Amino acid sequence: MSYILDALKKSERERHRRRGPDLAQLHHTPWPSAGKRRRPLLWAGLALGTGVALAAAGYSLLRLPAAGLSTEGETTAAAPLPEALPEPLPPEPTSPEPAPLQELWELPAELRTALPALTFSFHVYAEDAAHRAVLINNRRQVEGDRLGRELTLEAITPEGVILNFHHHRIHVPVVDGW
Repeated sequence: MSYILDALKKSERERHRRRGPDLAQLHHTPWPSAGKRRRPLLWAGLALGTGVALAAAGYSLLRLPAAGLSTEGETTAAAPLPEALPEPLPPEPTSPEPAPLQELWELPAELRTALPALTFSFHVYAEDAAHRAVLINNRRQVEGDRLGRELTLEAITPEGVILNFHHHRIHVPVVDGW
């Protein structure tokens, strides 16, 4: 009996194949595979997650206390006040004026080549100097930090940073120097 049913079904399929679709038959187009539909959502989710992780890392780096500053949990003992004030020191001889501020491109070629490679990846300027910070070569730096031999981060400005290298004050703008 099953041979007869199989033969009837086969002949019915062949007849429909030769005839083609009619008006009563629905035309079904296959949908894209589920993996292809979800791929843009996957990339968007990964990009969003990476952005949140980078923002959290930047925030946590800025919240670290600067070297040499006391944190909330630390206490420092106050030195006893002297009973008699010492005699005032004679005025120090006037120090020479600080070197003029130069742009990076204004430096002599030999000084530019002696300057170590610096990678700036984060810059935060605040009115309060304690909240200013930059990431240079993946390390959090604040004003006054030494970046290498004879290289000091002198100041963090709204436009960039001022470095002191071999007694030359060098301005590195935020946009141009990165």
